[in-house]
Amino acid sequence: MPNEQPRHRRNLFEVDNARNLSRQELVETFIPTQSFWRLLSAKHNVVLGARGQGKTALAKMLSHDHLALLAQTRDEPRAKSAISGQEFIGVYLPTRLEWVGGLKNKSWLNERQREELFQWRLNIASCIAFTATASSCIATYIDGRAKQAQIERELTNQLSKHWIIEPKVIFDDLLQLRRHLEDTDYRKQIQLVRERAAGGLPAGELPAGLAFGMELFNPLRHGIRQLSRLLSLNPNCTWLLCLDEAEFLEEMDHRIINSHMRAYPDNLFIKLTTMPYCHYTLDTNIGAPLVHGQDFGYVNMDSDRVLTARAPGDMDTIGTRFGRTLFRKLIDASDPQILEGDGREAFGAYEVLGASELLDPRREDWQPGSENFRLLEKYASSDTIARAHKLAGTKAFGYAISRKINGPLLLRKQVDELRGNKALTVYSGARMAIRCADDNPRHLIRIFNSLLMLRTREQKKLMAMRRRIGDRKSTRLNSS
Repeated sequence: MPNEQPRHRRNLFEVDNARNLSRQELVETFIPTQSFWRLLSAKHNVVLGARGQGKTALAKMLSHDHLALLAQTRDEPRAKSAISGQEFIGVYLPTRLEWVGGLKNKSWLNERQREELFQWRLNIASCIAFTATASSCIATYIDGRAKQAQIERELTNQLSKHWIIEPKVIFDDLLQLRRHLEDTDYRKQIQLVRERAAGGLPAGELPAGLAFGMELFNPLRHGIRQLSRLLSLNPNCTWLLCLDEAEFLEEMDHRIINSHMRAYPDNLFIKLTTMPYCHYTLDTNIGAPLVHGQDFGYVNMDSDRVLTARAPGDMDTIGTRFGRTLFRKLIDASDPQILEGDGREAFGAYEVLGASELLDPRREDWQPGSENFRLLEKYASSDTIARAHKLAGTKAFGYAISRKINGPLLLRKQVDELRGNKALTVYSGARMAIRCADDNPRHLIRIFNSLLMLRTREQKKLMAMRRRIGDRKSTRLNSS
């Protein structure tokens, strides 16, 4: 793997978007889900998920440098097999808003020119992304720094000859080549502006990046062939091109990508992430539309079982396993000072946020005449009261009455007792925070961060009293 300097740990509760995490940070906090393992396949996929659901994290983790670090540092047999056996090699390509916007703001282009420009930009962007993957593969599969440098120089020489036509230059390392491609992308934008203003390019000036005007992904395929030859990669290796945030594209762009998914049966497979209802069309440019289940498969993250799994012994609240695991990983990967002095190795979501009055199961006195029964008789309907008296003392009372009505009774009681500055406390606790996130990792991280910020502001007071976060303030944050 490429050598990385020891990183300065930061508070990862303040970083709720995988786009802003380093490779090390993302790997340390990543929780492999059912959706993730489904994407390690020789099949085109369209990944659907709401904002904050983790689509970018999945796409980045499929890239070779991230998956290789996961295999190296975590006990993940499927990741280790994919890397050591050269079964899957992923290239991560974000369809960034800035370059997508660069396509949309050129209204003077006709449809053919617009398609050609999109294809050109997708070609050069995929080749820029490939340089990072190639560097990771060389570091993973070649032993010795000298041999790695030799292979990188040979690969860069070959790619320079085929990717760079004007001016003709040969580079010796992938970083130089990457920077040249980024400069070529910028020069292309300048030329488009000049063409618009002057009606064409000056005599003798060639369009920038001529090699990237060919068939979609042909330059990338050439790079894959060169790297596979130099590293003697597994001939059955499946290459994954992970196109992230395709909701920024237009229907025409989706149609171009669909054409590739429909027509090319080789070992390069598209993993396209987008928001629900934002895979705009199944049409292609070759007359035959995509067929779900045959040409590609949808992966719906909103129904991922890992996100909604209950923790052991937790029968009533969904998502608690994921929530607890995520909290622990964020604590372990963050700056130790966010829980300084608290024995951080022992802290989890429940230790910091406490139990939930409404959701955590408790042994309660539900005998007729008890406080709970008086609340039931005060607030419940006549039918419920009659049924409660009928089932009192039986096993059926727990799951038919008390389990369902305990929380609403507590809430109704607190609302009735609100006076002056008195505040609710029932929307508190770890289980409530996890439920309020609605199975969305980004929402969950934001809730955790808000509660930890509150804890930091009152840390001296809390440490002196050895108390967790107050239920009133926890309630206010969870309900906001």
